[in-house]
Amino acid sequence: MSHFVEEDFIMNRTLSRPCLVAVKILRNNAEDRARLVDTQSSWGGRGQSQGGRHTVILG
Repeated sequence: MSHFVEEDFIMNRTLSRPCLVAVKILRNNAEDRARLVDTQSSWGGRGQSQGGRHTVILG
């Protein structure tokens, strides 16, 4: 059983439906932001390293 499937199974047993929807939205948004930052850093966009710090674009 994959980590996410196991995690979802546990959450489905313990959280209410509105909480599950919020968790799914937050997880999807975090994955999208991570992909965006990876893409931008590969072509030297706003996600590239600047003086040892990474710029993360939120929202």
